[in-house]
Amino acid sequence: MAVVKCKMCGASLEYEEGLGYARCEYCGTVNMINEVFESEAEQTVEIDKTEIEYQHCKERIRHAKTNADFRNVAFALEDIAWYKDSLALSHQCRQKAKELLKQERRKKHIKRAIIISIIALIILIPIVINCASKNNHDKTKISINATSMRSEYREYDPPYINGRWYVYITFKVENKSGVDVDYLSVTTYISDKNGISLGTIRSEFGNNSSLNLKAGKYQIHENYICTNHLESEPLLYALYNGKFSDFIFDYKIESIEFSDGQYYFGE
Repeated sequence: MAVVKCKMCGASLEYEEGLGYARCEYCGTVNMINEVFESEAEQTVEIDKTEIEYQHCKERIRHAKTNADFRNVAFALEDIAWYKDSLALSHQCRQKAKELLKQERRKKHIKRAIIISIIALIILIPIVINCASKNNHDKTKISINATSMRSEYREYDPPYINGRWYVYITFKVENKSGVDVDYLSVTTYISDKNGISLGTIRSEFGNNSSLNLKAGKYQIHENYICTNHLESEPLLYALYNGKFSDFIFDYKIESIEFSDGQYYFGE
């Protein structure tokens, strides 16, 4: 006796070899023996094909990297959703595809932001440099102040046989700009305490050699004016016979030569 399955309910059928049929004891279905064997063979072939596809999908999952890879595997698993855990694997692949898609979009946003930032920097850097350069060469950041004054008469001062009168004025020259200064010319306006103008003197710093006034630093310089006829020089006469506190000093920068080659010429 051979045993086969009922094609209707799946119960075991017993039949004698040589007979072409067998009746199911459970559902009463008459099963043609050749049809039963053919159906089982077809089912076996179908299961074998599905298993191959299932294993192929699992292999694709192991090598999947992009959201498109996982999405395509999910579609393939849906075709065999009835087999083993294909449906669950399909859901997992779809979830992974969504996560990767979010990551890819985030990377694109970051990349776009970086590109925009680089373009902005390319545009802004020359502007910033230009502004910084203008600020560095700002003449208002160069300050001149007279700090003291002294007088001197030299009885013998060749070639002036009648002697010579000197007034020495000490200046504090401060560089608050961002660039070193090599040369500076200044006009000093001198008034008495009542604001009445007495005259001007012109001073040059770094005329014979580089001033070399560093950015953020200051220097002390002593300049002088002199005459061999004191009475004919009202300004020098007033300074020579007065005290430093008797006068008001104002300043105008006429020209500046910065160490980087930039120049400023007053109006």
